Amino acid sequence: SSGYADEQGIRSGTDLWRSLTDNLRNANASREELNKELSRLRAVEVGNILSIILKEKVKQFPEFSNAEIRFITVGKGEEYPNKSIKDYKADDERRRIVVIFWSLVPKL
Repeated sequence: SSGYADEQGIRSGTDLWRSLTDNLRNANASREELNKELSRLRAVEVGNILSIILKEKVKQFPEFSNAEIRFITVGKGEEYPNKSIKDYKADDERRRIVVIFWSLVPKL
């Protein structure tokens, strides 16, 4: 899954700022670095929630009992999630998303 963020800055000293700078191990991280980490965490959280849901659902299908559920997460930061949209703004909510690609491959 790929997480995205808008271009808004994250206010220094807030809980979110502390969490992001701790993760980055950089108290002087730029707005872009903070937003990239925020977007990565967004993708991780969506993956965690989907993993819980899928683990419950897979129990209904014995043929998938050996299925391994894994998410690869990427923080895309301030990159535009949809290149065909040309009217994005810096604080556009359409940029605060997670895009998920998935496939089901049998475990051998």
